[in-house]
Amino acid sequence: MILCDVNVLIYAFRSDAEDHRRHKAWLESVINGPAAYGVAPQILASVVRICTHRRIFACPSALDDALEFCRVVFGQPSATVIVPGERHWSIFESLCQ
Repeated sequence: MILCDVNVLIYAFRSDAEDHRRHKAWLESVINGPAAYGVAPQILASVVRICTHRRIFACPSALDDALEFCRVVFGQPSATVIVPGERHWSIFESLCQ
């Protein structure tokens, strides 16, 4: 199952991002395709937080636009919400070491 990284989602959302068209086309093929894909709420929250931040972007995204983008990603029939389990942090630590 595909679970998008925050950077891929930002590149797909922001038209001024590096390689935006390629990322947007890829994301559209995933969310409109027949296969299930994962959506992590904490990743989408990061998209909103980063894209609307004035210290990150000279021209930050409008909050409504960022939230609508996330609604579209969340709202597809093949979207599967992925939430961290009890062992999430210990697994993360192991992967980091």
